[in-house]
Amino acid sequence: MGSLARGTLYFMFVQAGFMASGYIIHASLGRLLGPAAYGIFGVIISLMTLVNVMLVAGVPQAGSRFIAIANETVGAIKKATLNLQVILSLAVFALYFLLSPLIAGILGDPALSGYIRASAFVIPVYALDALYCGFLNGLRLYGRQAVTLFLYSIAKVVGTVGLVMLGFAIYGAIAGYLLGPLVGLGIGWYYLRGTGKCQNSGNFPARKIIDFAYPVIIFSFSLLFLMSTDLFLVKMIIGEDVQAGFYTAASTLSRLPYYILTGLGFALFPAVSKSVAAKDTAQTGKYIRESMRYLVLLILPVTFIISASSEALIGLFYSDQYAPASYPLAILVFGLAAFTLFNILATVINAAGRPKIPMFIAAALIPVAIGLNSFLIPAYHLAGAAMATTITGLAGLILVSVYVLKEFGVLMEIASFTKMLFASLVVFIIILAVPVSGLILPLWYALLFGIYLSVLILIKEFNKNELEILARILTKRDG
Repeated sequence: MGSLARGTLYFMFVQAGFMASGYIIHASLGRLLGPAAYGIFGVIISLMTLVNVMLVAGVPQAGSRFIAIANETVGAIKKATLNLQVILSLAVFALYFLLSPLIAGILGDPALSGYIRASAFVIPVYALDALYCGFLNGLRLYGRQAVTLFLYSIAKVVGTVGLVMLGFAIYGAIAGYLLGPLVGLGIGWYYLRGTGKCQNSGNFPARKIIDFAYPVIIFSFSLLFLMSTDLFLVKMIIGEDVQAGFYTAASTLSRLPYYILTGLGFALFPAVSKSVAAKDTAQTGKYIRESMRYLVLLILPVTFIISASSEALIGLFYSDQYAPASYPLAILVFGLAAFTLFNILATVINAAGRPKIPMFIAAALIPVAIGLNSFLIPAYHLAGAAMATTITGLAGLILVSVYVLKEFGVLMEIASFTKMLFASLVVFIIILAVPVSGLILPLWYALLFGIYLSVLILIKEFNKNELEILARILTKRDG
């Protein structure tokens, strides 16, 4: 897949590092704070992330797209998007800060207000960091973007865990979340200093950015809200911080496929943008078909492995005191896998210049998610929340898949999907038959993934040719 594959690989590696940093933070805080305080932290971080996503997805993604298809106006695009991002981030910061008592009241816990106000200060810094990462992405400087994200992750771990260990508890964890984007912003600015200054490209119309950005913002907010509704409703309906802590643990581990494979979207977006702008239908179809194949190839076994070993995985990361999170995790991981595929296909549609389609689909699912959670949580508690999210994710995936298939004529071969599903079920059965726990669990996972690939090779779904392609990608360097 050339530069797309290389870019995807860069981001799969950096997303693995990004994910590892997140899990170090959550596993550490889960143990240091205990389930109740960790539950409060989970709710606050989910709220903050929900607000941040509006600033990460809209203007930065617009900047990435326009830079990818019109390199000669880089300077003007940078200036226009930077101005918009500063204005938007300050407005969101003020609104979130001032509405903190109302938000805390809706969640049924006025004590959350102070934590919400503290988390508001992360917003403008995070917004600018995301913008500079978007610039690097649009210029296809995947290696530099990967370095920026990697160092961002390291700084966040050091700040968050360090401040909690020093005794600053939840406020320390929130402050630690500020250090990461500060470091990322500094590195992004350094890499891009002088970019576009030599061009005499005039002004780039802000209206063009806004027209593209607002549906992307609504979609991204809606998608993350769909993935977070369960935790918010657990807090509102059950009302116990300990239960929120258990569900935060399940939610965090269920997002493992999402965090790793989101890297494909980073690389896919500018590639599809360019092929659509060039009216290269064949190349666009190739990007979609190959991306979906490799995505499903990876996401199916990971999902089944996590589900089958949920109790052991919870014990490894959080300790046995979080055991009640294992059953919700076994269900929820399927929902997050569906949302991962949903998000990647939405990225394809956004890159093709039709961001309103995924926006409408995601927004329409919000009342569905709220209704399902409201009905299932009182009846089935944490498992009910997991079921609600999984049903919603599958519904979204079906809708967006139908649209992509209709508009682009490609998605994924049914025969390939069936073989990958079969190989994943083989691994699932092995885990149930041979339970493994403790520190050897990662080694067990590696062996299981090897078995999965072996089954695919035996049924002729994965071949030597594809292994050689991956090897060639690994040996290339980013120019």
